[in-house]
Amino acid sequence: MPEPRPTTAELDLACQLIALAGGPLDWSCYRDTSADELAALVQAKIAAQPPRTAPDEPALVHLLEALKRSVAEAKAAEAKGASSGRHASARAAKLRLRRAP
Repeated sequence: MPEPRPTTAELDLACQLIALAGGPLDWSCYRDTSADELAALVQAKIAAQPPRTAPDEPALVHLLEALKRSVAEAKAAEAKGASSGRHASARAAKLRLRRAP
């Protein structure tokens, strides 16, 4: 059985994601809320309140559409800031992906 090959659109999207995510990681954008959530559960238990329940069904997200929105947002953010030399590396990554067996 032949191995499935990514489409051109998938390759382009992957290259854009690699190019946009190639910079340094800003950890200040992320926050671990597990300690806060645990403290809220403990406080609810102390106050004899029932714990909050999660929604019955999580919202379904179409992965490709979410990735496209993410790329568009990253491009808009990059357009606001100074441009960097990452575009050349994105082209190189795209060529490597297309040559991959």
